[in-house]
Amino acid sequence: MPTTKEIAQFLNLQLFGSSNTIIDKVASFPPKHSEVSFIKKSDNKIDEILKNNKGCDCLIIADISLKNIVDLSCSNFIFSQQPKYDLARVHWNFFNVNNNSSEEDFSITSNNSIIGRLVKIGRDVDIGPGCVLLGDIEIGSGSKIGSNVVIKNKVILGENVTVLSGAVIGENAFSYGFGVKGESIIFPSLSGVVIEDNVRIGNNVTISRGIFENTEICCGVIIDDLTNVGNAAKIGKNCKIMANCSISGRVTLMNNCFLGRGSSIKQGVKIGRNSILGMGSVIVSDIDKDIVAYGVPAKFKRTLL
Repeated sequence: MPTTKEIAQFLNLQLFGSSNTIIDKVASFPPKHSEVSFIKKSDNKIDEILKNNKGCDCLIIADISLKNIVDLSCSNFIFSQQPKYDLARVHWNFFNVNNNSSEEDFSITSNNSIIGRLVKIGRDVDIGPGCVLLGDIEIGSGSKIGSNVVIKNKVILGENVTVLSGAVIGENAFSYGFGVKGESIIFPSLSGVVIEDNVRIGNNVTISRGIFENTEICCGVIIDDLTNVGNAAKIGKNCKIMANCSISGRVTLMNNCFLGRGSSIKQGVKIGRNSILGMGSVIVSDIDKDIVAYGVPAKFKRTLL
């Protein structure tokens, strides 16, 4: 495992703090003991978070604009023009343990599906032809997997889950860091996907795995065809999501929400329980519970009570 000094030398940047702290993991902000994370200038409550983190043997790659703002006694710091880009570089250089599911040992079934050696399959599971299941995957009893489904990396399916044809679950999130000259590097996806019991996933739905936290689909959810669910999204119990929707990363839908066909939700937005979003809505800010909203952008129309 690298030291803070070795990471700073790799990035060719100055280290503020201890040079011999061992770092063993890339993590979300704020980092815990022996973790490294990044922080942007736009992050909220920076000072409060750092004070709570004071004395932690970790490393923060911070936006250079914060150099004269943060209390350097709170942690070990490296200041960067592109902190997300540099954290991705650190991951791929120091922590990229080769767990590529495409290199996993597998068997080929009589219906031409590929099943990796790590896949755990419960009782009475039906797997259609042409599927690819590779990685640390668990499929609960009574689940039905349609034809040409791809499930990869870290995925848990509960009992009686239905996944229709062409769905892709567990691929890496679409997340990049960008350098000062516009060069890009893919940001690592380190978590997985958890789908609880009695969920129905439509044809050609894509569900990305989380970067730092799991993408979670709670029990009783229905997701119609051609919908995309981004990394670390949380979809509450019994939500109904119609076809062609786009749910960005870190979106939260509380229990019993309805998302109309062709709707899009901006990254990080939270939708309150029982709310209804009309067809074609573009949701760019939080929506309260128990209301009807629609439009571009979506606006409050009436309450449900």
